[in-house]
Amino acid sequence: MDTMVFDDEPPPEPRDGWLLVRIYVPELNVYKCLQFPSDKVVWDVKQQCLASLPKPETVMR
Repeated sequence: MDTMVFDDEPPPEPRDGWLLVRIYVPELNVYKCLQFPSDKVVWDVKQQCLASLPKPETVMR
């Protein structure tokens, strides 16, 4: 996997040819910082960002 994950602050500066994606979900108190190669497909980046978030233990119905 080419993705780099940084959960500690501060995140490093993005390297040349890499994109920095910061995700904050206040309801879950989650902050993620991910770096992706700039040639990565947007759909793949979205899927990996979503996969990096914690999963709820129960589903509300």
